[in-house]
Amino acid sequence: MFSQAYHLTQRSTGRDLVHGWKINGKLSRYRNSFIYPWTDKAIVIKGIELLPFPKWQHVPIKCRWLMVGNSYVSDIMLMSDGDRTANFGLNFQFPGRDTETVHSYLDLHGHCFPGAFVSVMLNFFYEMDHVERSL
Repeated sequence: MFSQAYHLTQRSTGRDLVHGWKINGKLSRYRNSFIYPWTDKAIVIKGIELLPFPKWQHVPIKCRWLMVGNSYVSDIMLMSDGDRTANFGLNFQFPGRDTETVHSYLDLHGHCFPGAFVSVMLNFFYEMDHVERSL
Protein backbone atom coordinates (compact mmCIF):
# COMPACT_ATOMS: atom_id res chain seq x y z
CA MET A 1 0.00 0.00 0.00
CA PHE A 2 1.25 3.46 -0.94
CA SER A 3 0.09 6.94 0.03
CA GLN A 4 0.04 10.36 -1.56
CA ALA A 5 -0.76 13.52 0.41
CA TYR A 6 -1.82 16.97 -0.76
CA HIS A 7 -2.20 20.19 1.20
CA LEU A 8 -5.00 22.39 -0.18
CA THR A 9 -5.71 25.96 0.95
CA GLN A 10 -7.97 28.86 0.07
CA ARG A 11 -10.11 31.62 1.54
CA SER A 12 -13.80 30.77 1.22
CA THR A 13 -16.17 32.98 -0.75
CA GLY A 14 -19.23 31.10 0.49
CA ARG A 15 -19.54 29.21 -2.82
CA ASP A 16 -18.40 25.70 -3.76
CA LEU A 17 -14.65 25.54 -3.09
CA VAL A 18 -13.86 23.20 -6.01
CA HIS A 19 -12.28 25.78 -8.37
CA GLY A 20 -10.37 27.88 -5.85
CA TRP A 21 -7.89 25.51 -4.23
CA LYS A 22 -4.19 26.22 -4.15
CA ILE A 23 -2.56 22.80 -4.06
CA ASN A 24 0.71 23.26 -2.22
CA GLY A 25 3.59 21.20 -3.59
CA LYS A 26 1.49 20.02 -6.54
CA LEU A 27 3.43 18.55 -9.43
CA SER A 28 1.27 18.79 -12.53
CA ARG A 29 1.35 20.28 -15.97
CA TYR A 30 -2.21 21.51 -15.49
CA ARG A 31 -2.71 24.81 -13.70
CA ASN A 32 -5.98 24.45 -11.81
CA SER A 33 -7.30 23.13 -8.51
CA PHE A 34 -7.67 19.46 -9.50
CA ILE A 35 -5.42 16.51 -8.61
CA TYR A 36 -4.28 14.63 -11.71
CA PRO A 37 -2.59 11.19 -11.90
CA TRP A 38 0.67 11.13 -9.97
CA THR A 39 1.89 7.61 -10.84
CA ASP A 40 3.11 6.32 -14.20
CA LYS A 41 0.63 3.43 -14.28
CA ALA A 42 -2.99 2.97 -13.16
CA ILE A 43 -3.80 2.63 -9.46
CA VAL A 44 -6.69 1.52 -7.26
CA ILE A 45 -7.52 3.98 -4.49
CA LYS A 46 -8.24 1.93 -1.36
CA GLY A 47 -8.70 4.71 1.18
CA ILE A 48 -8.94 8.45 1.70
CA GLU A 49 -8.32 10.62 4.74
CA LEU A 50 -9.46 14.23 4.83
CA LEU A 51 -7.94 16.27 7.62
CA PRO A 52 -9.09 19.89 7.83
CA PHE A 53 -7.02 22.03 10.12
CA PRO A 54 -7.23 25.71 11.00
CA LYS A 55 -4.67 28.38 10.28
CA TRP A 56 -4.35 28.72 14.05
CA GLN A 57 -5.01 25.62 16.13
CA HIS A 58 -7.74 27.24 18.25
CA VAL A 59 -9.80 28.67 15.34
CA PRO A 60 -12.41 26.35 13.73
CA ILE A 61 -12.58 26.17 9.94
CA LYS A 62 -16.38 26.55 9.94
CA CYS A 63 -17.17 24.33 6.97
CA ARG A 64 -20.62 22.88 6.50
CA TRP A 65 -19.42 20.03 4.30
CA LEU A 66 -16.48 18.76 2.22
CA MET A 67 -16.58 16.09 -0.48
CA VAL A 68 -13.87 14.29 -2.48
CA GLY A 69 -14.89 13.47 -6.04
CA ASN A 70 -13.41 11.34 -8.81
CA SER A 71 -14.09 12.42 -12.40
CA TYR A 72 -12.56 9.22 -13.80
CA VAL A 73 -15.34 7.02 -12.39
CA SER A 74 -17.69 9.95 -11.73
CA ASP A 75 -18.50 9.24 -8.12
CA ILE A 76 -18.29 10.63 -4.59
CA MET A 77 -15.39 9.00 -2.79
CA LEU A 78 -15.75 10.66 0.62
CA MET A 79 -18.30 12.95 2.28
CA SER A 80 -17.48 14.94 5.42
CA ASP A 81 -19.33 17.32 7.72
CA GLY A 82 -16.17 19.44 7.81
CA ASP A 83 -14.34 17.40 10.44
CA ARG A 84 -11.60 14.79 10.06
CA THR A 85 -13.01 11.91 8.04
CA ALA A 86 -11.59 8.70 6.60
CA ASN A 87 -13.01 6.08 4.27
CA PHE A 88 -11.26 2.75 3.68
CA GLY A 89 -12.24 -0.41 1.83
CA LEU A 90 -12.62 1.52 -1.42
CA ASN A 91 -11.85 0.24 -4.93
CA PHE A 92 -11.73 3.33 -7.13
CA GLN A 93 -9.71 2.92 -10.32
CA PHE A 94 -7.61 5.93 -11.30
CA PRO A 95 -5.39 6.12 -14.40
CA GLY A 96 -1.66 6.64 -14.48
CA ARG A 97 0.13 9.38 -16.36
CA ASP A 98 0.49 6.97 -19.29
CA THR A 99 -3.27 7.12 -20.03
CA GLU A 100 -4.43 10.32 -18.29
CA THR A 101 -6.58 12.94 -19.95
CA VAL A 102 -7.72 16.37 -18.81
CA HIS A 103 -10.86 14.59 -17.63
CA SER A 104 -9.00 12.23 -15.25
CA TYR A 105 -8.79 14.04 -11.93
CA LEU A 106 -9.75 14.05 -8.27
CA ASP A 107 -11.32 17.13 -6.73
CA LEU A 108 -12.42 18.56 -3.40
CA HIS A 109 -15.78 20.29 -3.17
CA GLY A 110 -17.10 22.04 -0.10
CA HIS A 111 -19.01 24.88 1.45
CA CYS A 112 -17.45 26.99 4.17
CA PHE A 113 -18.52 30.29 5.65
CA PRO A 114 -17.41 33.36 3.63
CA GLY A 115 -14.03 34.69 4.67
CA ALA A 116 -12.93 31.49 6.42
CA PHE A 117 -9.37 30.38 5.70
CA VAL A 118 -9.62 26.70 4.72
CA SER A 119 -6.61 24.40 5.02
CA VAL A 120 -6.98 20.67 4.33
CA MET A 121 -4.65 17.68 4.14
CA LEU A 122 -5.97 15.11 1.69
CA ASN A 123 -4.33 11.66 1.84
CA PHE A 124 -4.91 8.93 -0.74
CA PHE A 125 -3.99 5.31 0.04
CA TYR A 126 -3.58 3.14 -3.05
CA GLU A 127 -2.23 0.02 -4.68
CA MET A 128 -0.92 -0.40 -8.19
CA ASP A 129 -3.62 -1.68 -10.57
CA HIS A 130 -2.28 -4.87 -12.15
CA VAL A 131 -5.25 -5.37 -14.50
CA GLU A 132 -4.81 -3.93 -17.97
CA ARG A 133 -7.89 -1.99 -19.10
CA SER A 134 -8.67 -0.50 -22.46
CA LEU A 135 -10.13 2.98 -22.26
